Amino acid sequence: MRQPSTKATSEKLEQTLGIDARGNRSTSRGRKLFYVLLTAGLLLAVWWGWMYLSEPGQPPYVMDEASRGELTLVVSATGDLQTVNTVEVGSEISGLIESVYVDYNDRVTAGQLLAKIDTDRLEAEVAQGEAGLQASEASLAQARASLEEQQSKTERAERLAGQALLSEQELETARAALTRAEAAVSSADAQIVVNRAALNMARTNLSKASIRSPVNGVVLTSDIKPGQAVAASFQTPVLFTLAEDLRRMELHVDVDEADISRVREGQEATFTVDAYPDTTFPAAITKVYFAPQTASGVVTYEAILDVDNTDMLLRPGMTATTEIVTRRLEGALLVPNSALRFTPPGKSRDPAQTVVWTLRNDTLEAIPIAPGISDGRHTQVLAGEVEPGQSLLVNIRSGE
Repeated sequence: MRQPSTKATSEKLEQTLGIDARGNRSTSRGRKLFYVLLTAGLLLAVWWGWMYLSEPGQPPYVMDEASRGELTLVVSATGDLQTVNTVEVGSEISGLIESVYVDYNDRVTAGQLLAKIDTDRLEAEVAQGEAGLQASEASLAQARASLEEQQSKTERAERLAGQALLSEQELETARAALTRAEAAVSSADAQIVVNRAALNMARTNLSKASIRSPVNGVVLTSDIKPGQAVAASFQTPVLFTLAEDLRRMELHVDVDEADISRVREGQEATFTVDAYPDTTFPAAITKVYFAPQTASGVVTYEAILDVDNTDMLLRPGMTATTEIVTRRLEGALLVPNSALRFTPPGKSRDPAQTVVWTLRNDTLEAIPIAPGISDGRHTQVLAGEVEPGQSLLVNIRSGE
């Protein structure tokens, strides 16, 4: 049988690729298409060979190791920073503010003068009280003199009546006058007590015109200016708010009802604030309240943490995100939680058993374990043939 010539074969191939052997069409275009198809076929063959010859039957896995280390359980809560002792300083008397001696952030000491109310009216009341006391003392002296005089008259009347030189009516009149003189002395004594009390009250009001700090601390707020009127008719107006010591603060957090059973006094905690996102501050729980707080159907319980603010970085009112350490295990055997969740393709898992998977001599092997507590990322292994550093399967490598 006659074989087709090489020339004829070439012509057929050129016709298939759209090439006109007589040169009526462009030969360059067809040749480029030919080489592109040839290159793509070679690359596809190389890829298939690498996938199925280099790793026959074993898809690549993402691995993570078991380890031995510290496992810490925490409860997260949010709250705000508050001063340990905040004192509101007000005025018990009404009047015009004459002077203000401190402002925001000023440090004050106990007894330091903060502001002063105009004292003209108060000084007048003191002068009036002093005059009233002096008048009552003079009245007492006059009443005592009258009493002595009447006592002499009554004694004389009794002698004369005993000699029948004075009538009984005149004797009774003298005795009645003596009784009135004695009552006048008692009244004058009582008036002195009243006037002395009024004077003491006027002097007290005068002293209250000088508003002083009751504690050592820092001025948080100052709500008055010179010339401002203060009215203390129904309640004491607050003029200053003082923080007793900003070097020691309290963190008040709301703990969810699902977590409150794990929170105890004395537990350590750490927290961060938005002002210093890269800084972690230590704290310790000092009190956990039994009274619930309900907001929008969510029940929480308030816990108070002691905070050392020696560096004065923290300020009252800052919002804090807190992690309370409820349990800490040292030297625990740990496996990643992703290893507990992973099951290789084609394998089944017994719901009643907890296993992790590993590769031994390129063969998948399930290792049963007894899990302990978990922090959400790692789980403690109480029993099982898992060793620190052992590689465990956690996923299938994506894209392969």
